[in-house]
Amino acid sequence: MQIISNWVLTNPDLTMYYINIEDKPIVQRFLDDQRNALDRIEFFYPYMGDELQEVILGGNFVGVFDKDELIATIALDKDKQYASQIASIVSRCTRGAISPQYIYEMSGVMVHPRYRGQGLAKELVAYIQSIAKQQDCHYICAVVQLDNVASIKTMLSRGFCLAGVYAMGGEYDFGYFVYCTDSPIVTDAPTTCVAGRDMQGHLSMLSQGYVGTQIRSSGIDYSPILSK
Repeated sequence: MQIISNWVLTNPDLTMYYINIEDKPIVQRFLDDQRNALDRIEFFYPYMGDELQEVILGGNFVGVFDKDELIATIALDKDKQYASQIASIVSRCTRGAISPQYIYEMSGVMVHPRYRGQGLAKELVAYIQSIAKQQDCHYICAVVQLDNVASIKTMLSRGFCLAGVYAMGGEYDFGYFVYCTDSPIVTDAPTTCVAGRDMQGHLSMLSQGYVGTQIRSSGIDYSPILSK
């Protein structure tokens, strides 16, 4: 593992590292254990097949350690084929209002329960935003289950907006929360609230040039895009 020395976390006892492929078993075990312990395991969609290996090999998989214990992860997946698929979904949902060639996924966001509620997830998201900008990833995206209020709050607080939705049926209805690293997506005041899993409601607002910008108990507030 390579220590990340140019980014200081609020908790001085924690250390950030870039994860190497040799560390994959540690990461896989951590993600499996934490997902299985969730009240709603569908809130963390697992890496499938060789996806975890491929993301680690991409060089932007970050682990946070408290001494020798892995306690948090986050990654920037720079696979261009997948980034093109995400961009296509967002462009289709917004009818071209947001239509870059690539939108790279921020994935693997997991924090051990003992360290939640301390702002660590926000700090890790901020780090991924920083390296995405350095690496000319103009758009990044977090794919979040639409019932996952805590994760949605984190993304919106870091300047992401809901710019796409995708239903897989059952428990899996996803929101695509997008951030532009060049300049924020500028919006006006919120005007309409759409219930969390009202997929047609989300698609209707997105197609009219609105994006989700706030969350409340009844759903997600939409604001009109002022500029791209």
